[in-house]
Amino acid sequence: MRVLLDKEGGIGVLDLQQASQEISTLLDVENPIEGHYTLEVSSPGLDRPLKIPADLTRAQGRLVRVQLHESRQGRAEWTGTLGEVTADALTLDLDGTPVKVPLAQVASARMEVALPRQPKRSNDKRPRTAHG
Repeated sequence: MRVLLDKEGGIGVLDLQQASQEISTLLDVENPIEGHYTLEVSSPGLDRPLKIPADLTRAQGRLVRVQLHESRQGRAEWTGTLGEVTADALTLDLDGTPVKVPLAQVASARMEVALPRQPKRSNDKRPRTAHG
């Protein structure tokens, strides 16, 4: 049995642990499933699909990847920060340039994991000493 949890602000490990314990206890008492089963409690994940307008609204300000039904400006896939979401369109910030995309053109959308950029490492191979 798989149970997915979600809430405003995201799901943490403690939320999953508490829900797993409560659901497990309820299943033990009610015994609705005959035989053996495995209970899996998880969140939809950071890269979850954004299927309905409410999903898009919750993702505002986050990095998203949008796949279009047809190419637009030579591209069928756009990745940018999700801005305004209306009943018929969304706006992506593509490196400072806002692009309005009609929802009818969106084949799929999902949040992307934005990892912080690491500072470039020096290729300096000189041995380091205690004094510099």
